[in-house]
Amino acid sequence: MFDADDDLPIDIPRCSCCPRELHGADYGRLACAICERRIFEHLNVVGQLWVKLPDSAHRPVGDRAIGRSTSVHAGIPGNAQVITLTGPGDDTPLGKLIEVEDDWRRAAGYRLIKNYGRPVVAMPRVLKFLRDHLWWACAAHKNPRYLDGEPLLPDVARLNEDLGPMVSALKRAVNADPPPRLIASRCVAPYVAGFDCPGLVRVGVDLEPRRCPLCGTLWEREAFIRAGQADQIGAAA
Repeated sequence: MFDADDDLPIDIPRCSCCPRELHGADYGRLACAICERRIFEHLNVVGQLWVKLPDSAHRPVGDRAIGRSTSVHAGIPGNAQVITLTGPGDDTPLGKLIEVEDDWRRAAGYRLIKNYGRPVVAMPRVLKFLRDHLWWACAAHKNPRYLDGEPLLPDVARLNEDLGPMVSALKRAVNADPPPRLIASRCVAPYVAGFDCPGLVRVGVDLEPRRCPLCGTLWEREAFIRAGQADQIGAAA
């Protein structure tokens, strides 16, 4: 006799950072190997851009308007984007990464850092910790710690979601570019990678390639055209 439950569909786990199913070597992980590599690369880019921020802080954002000062006020550098990115607060790049490190330290049973020091010193230290522990975080729930019967799992998805906008903001500040005008476009994963993704990609009018913050699929002009053509075929059917 067969158990009635044998006919039930198998609940296949999915990556916490994208809609991919976790099979083979990825089974039992919090995040798939593809997302792990992308997160690692983004952490490296954040470090590379961060060291360029002090020089860019003294450049104005965009073109200077005639008759207007490029400084916020006397004695303050003109690039307000850099001031915002390097200032205190939990919503800055450093503040967000410190919160992720604190979360991972709790999950691993490490002591929390009470004082990270000045941003110029803190950022390299935080990035090193996250890179060194990224593999552990992505595979942590194979053997998690428990608190009051609940598993303590590192929040990899939050780091993944924060890094995309963080890299874009740092690039704009370093290049002294004005904030772009963006529109929300659905992820093109169904037309590029063959799976559905509910993510939204913030696309500029210049159609610069961007990655979906959820699954990492690259949004390009050609993919957008294919998506539009598919919509037209579906509407005509």
